[in-house]
Amino acid sequence: MDTEQQNDMPTKKPRKKPVRSRYQFPSYDFGVARQMAEKVEFEGAGHLSEETLAISLGVSYKSSGYRLKTLAARQFRLLIKEREILSTSPLAKAILKPKTDEEKRRKMAESFMTIPLFNAVATRFRGQPLPASESFRNILEREFGVEQNRIGEAERLLFDSAREAGLLHESGGKTYLTTETIPITQPDGMTGVPQGTIPPSNMLTSPPSGDVTQPSGGLLTVSVRDLADFQDDEFDEIWRAIGKIARVRGKRQKDREEKATTVREVEGEEEEE
Repeated sequence: MDTEQQNDMPTKKPRKKPVRSRYQFPSYDFGVARQMAEKVEFEGAGHLSEETLAISLGVSYKSSGYRLKTLAARQFRLLIKEREILSTSPLAKAILKPKTDEEKRRKMAESFMTIPLFNAVATRFRGQPLPASESFRNILEREFGVEQNRIGEAERLLFDSAREAGLLHESGGKTYLTTETIPITQPDGMTGVPQGTIPPSNMLTSPPSGDVTQPSGGLLTVSVRDLADFQDDEFDEIWRAIGKIARVRGKRQKDREEKATTVREVEGEEEEE
């Protein structure tokens, strides 16, 4: 091929590296996850094969929608997967067959708070009203790193999940996301995550379209297919590792905020003098 022909050939544009959300959130809300757990608990006495559950739902167990729904139920810690069998977790049983209304309320909050993005937002607005929709979407993008094309989805999933879990409360014409009075326990098997709420952290999201890469260039790379295929012991290993990262980042962020507060106080004292 001569030089003139080479020059006429179209050049391939380099592929842009997609920007991913820093905080993980599911593709379906808490209500859908709970419905999946209900099917397993009440139609299978707590255990159903993936294929049987799919047949019950009238879908293919190989379809992406079905896989994402079962994954959401596992992310909310309502279903446990072992080989091809899905079982309801102790957390799910407490929600579906509670001893008291208080237990159900606490366990629904616990399930909600296992989602990193939801946990981070609840922590950020503890004791404060949630901002208006436009401001809230801006915060999702700028503070929590939700990529622009998923902001609406993240907002909808968070509010739908909080509403289903009974965590949204109106007072004085303002909406509050109330979880701080509810003790959140670590899910079964998550021995690497400290007791209490799972701390906010730069966690990866799991969009349906492909692999996920941490925007900061970190070591973690997870795709929806990975998460859906993991057995629960493998799934918990991931959460334990993420828990360690979360603790380090949480401490680092707290140190930065304390330092900034000290600087502002010193500057204020100097101005008064």
